[in-house]
Amino acid sequence: LMIKMPLLRGPLVLDGSMATTLINAGCDYIEDDPLWSSRALLKDPKKVLQTHLDFLKVGADIVQTNTYQACISRLQDVLGISIRESYEIVEYAASLARRSIEHFIEDNGRNISEYYVAGSVGPYAVSLCDGSEYSGRYIQNTPVSEIRKYYHDQFCAMTMARVDFLALETMPSLTEAKIALEVLSEYNHPSCWVSFSCKDEYRTNYGDLFSDVVYEISRCPGVTAVGINCTKPDFISGLLKQARNVLMPFVVYPNSGRWTRATGWVEPPYYSKPIGERVQEWIELGARIIGGCCGVSPLQLAEVSKSVKGPLVQNCHF
Repeated sequence: LMIKMPLLRGPLVLDGSMATTLINAGCDYIEDDPLWSSRALLKDPKKVLQTHLDFLKVGADIVQTNTYQACISRLQDVLGISIRESYEIVEYAASLARRSIEHFIEDNGRNISEYYVAGSVGPYAVSLCDGSEYSGRYIQNTPVSEIRKYYHDQFCAMTMARVDFLALETMPSLTEAKIALEVLSEYNHPSCWVSFSCKDEYRTNYGDLFSDVVYEISRCPGVTAVGINCTKPDFISGLLKQARNVLMPFVVYPNSGRWTRATGWVEPPYYSKPIGERVQEWIELGARIIGGCCGVSPLQLAEVSKSVKGPLVQNCHF
């Protein structure tokens, strides 16, 4: 794993939702698939590549690998393949992300050193495929050895991939994050960010105080930033204010809606204003990497990018 984190150049723009963009591109088969958007790596790799490109075109500096749901044991079970072949799927996902950057700079004359690939690693809940990252309660009765094995598998796969750093994301609890980082410490401390999914302005989905989480995680070796993702945007400012006393850059990529079969991605009424209009406040509160999670399409990320960088991107149509 390459070890670098581009925080000195910040604030930077992270990409948006791979799943939302794939569904909008006709890959609705991923909705009911146990591999979720990772299925598209096998079925529609060109659309995965195009999704990365679409985010780069609207100003993303960082693209995440399409591996959130690429649990090694689940890949083996669902596809009937070996562990080595499962690793190769993760490696392929990273190569698509890297290739998208190469294509983008060829067309735009940019410097490749200005763009980054983040290796997406979801929580243990991904192996359960039941949405339990939104409660984190499994941490109470799952053997630590089982959680450690999950992260060993994911990190082994990532060592084969060409990523610049890791994104340990949608963490529901401090306990799980610390287990993941203990395992990661056995892999020569590649730099990473750890981001948590939160249920309100104060606590993670499991119920840990976000201020406590940031303090604890900021003391762990190899962690360059701590973040919030898969969270309602109305909660972000309150969460960041809680943790302002910790000298740690923040990564912020909230949700922008929810998916329904009838209407696609919709913005519920609890979003008082669009994400793009909140970005400057988040930067003032310490956010150095800002993007989007569920529901954030390239069109929506363009608004985030304009807020971070100014209206640099024009004539992009999706």
